[in-house]
Amino acid sequence: STHFSIDSGESPLLSLSRFDTLVSDLSGVALEFSFGLARPVLYIDLPTRARNPDCKDLGIEPAELQLREKTGVVLSLDRIDQAPVVVRSLVSDHADFTASCVATREQWIFNLGSSAKVGAAYIARRAEPDSNLRPAETRKIVSEAKPILSVKNAVVTYNGQFVGLHR
Repeated sequence: STHFSIDSGESPLLSLSRFDTLVSDLSGVALEFSFGLARPVLYIDLPTRARNPDCKDLGIEPAELQLREKTGVVLSLDRIDQAPVVVRSLVSDHADFTASCVATREQWIFNLGSSAKVGAAYIARRAEPDSNLRPAETRKIVSEAKPILSVKNAVVTYNGQFVGLHR
């Protein structure tokens, strides 16, 4: 069908912007799609996978589970036959989900578009000053500093939790 596509490439993020909605499980790409493009996701409710066998002892619900209903619709396996109807509904209600995705993104992701600058300033404020350097030497070091890392199309996580998306 011309209305359905499966992307099996190594870098599916590059082609996500072509789609109105995404069908996924608990994959992080679903949040990237929803937060990055403000588009809805049909989540197929599959058993969760955990690399840490003690994760339930932490008493923390994974962000991917918390965010599913705010960024799309969760469909149980026993209702999988309803997927085409749900997808059509997601596409037709696109504006509602766009607003929900944007609001959720603003609540969960901080410093969108300026995280590198804010992060660097945070680190700089907490750095120990070198008492052997005079102020003029410090200014020279800072002014001559070159970026050591450039990030494009990256997801940032901290302690296994989704933090941000940089496009």
